[in-house]
Amino acid sequence: MARFHEFESYLALPRAPEAWIIEDVLPTGGYVNLFGKPKVGKSYLALQLAHAIATPSVNEWMGFGVRTHGPVAYLQVDTPRTVWTERLEEVRPKLDLSGVFFADADSDELPYPFNILGDGNTWLRAALAAMDPPPVLLVIDTIREVHDQEENSSSEMKRVIAALRAAARNPAILLLSHARKSSPNGFQMDVTDENRGSGYIAGRMDSILHLTERTLTAKGRALELHAIGVAMDPEYHLFSMADSFHAKAIELVQNRKGESLRELARKLKDCFPKKSEGACWSKIQRASKTVK
Repeated sequence: MARFHEFESYLALPRAPEAWIIEDVLPTGGYVNLFGKPKVGKSYLALQLAHAIATPSVNEWMGFGVRTHGPVAYLQVDTPRTVWTERLEEVRPKLDLSGVFFADADSDELPYPFNILGDGNTWLRAALAAMDPPPVLLVIDTIREVHDQEENSSSEMKRVIAALRAAARNPAILLLSHARKSSPNGFQMDVTDENRGSGYIAGRMDSILHLTERTLTAKGRALELHAIGVAMDPEYHLFSMADSFHAKAIELVQNRKGESLRELARKLKDCFPKKSEGACWSKIQRASKTVK
């Protein structure tokens, strides 16, 4: 029987034991959009995120705490298999991807062209249902290649996201997409303004991640605008944090020895006198969520 629930009975409804997969970035069953210019390394970063979630021994991703582990389903429809598998071979020495399950546009059973509003929906629903245990994350690489709608239309993009959720009822969803052409002033606008296509997708996401060659910028429902310096390893094409401010905060929290977060924030301020007290306090708070 269809009905609304009284307060206490609503709180008693079944729910996941952990609210977050990636603390403050990716909620259980939520949506995240990772975007950037072509060839900037979005897929490599997405593989690192998939590895972190699928590997129980990993407890952080780019400075954010990993709270939930489990299988990851990765749908790659943007890159030919010959190129994609070369990338997977590149990262293999560094990333354990045994808990990540792949499908691509070259798969015989995958409907082509893939359309989440058509046969693609039936295929995706069945493929996810066949996974045991079920995935905690579905990666779509890229969102532009799974539909034939006008990407600047909010109504059409709403249909696309609704179709994805209908096919993937339980896992969180990570959507990869391309950025708009660079603005004259570089990355100065709101992070949601840089993403190509309809603003509906940005508004529907729980978090937005913008990747450039040197910076990963994040913003979300539980996350103020947050920029992390990053660097890509030239051999394995994987990203690492190149943010000494953040790294020092992590170090202080890891070695806190009974000191309060306020005391650690003061120590961080001593190390970075040009940073404001508010910035130091915020950074220590975030580091404390990562180090548990």
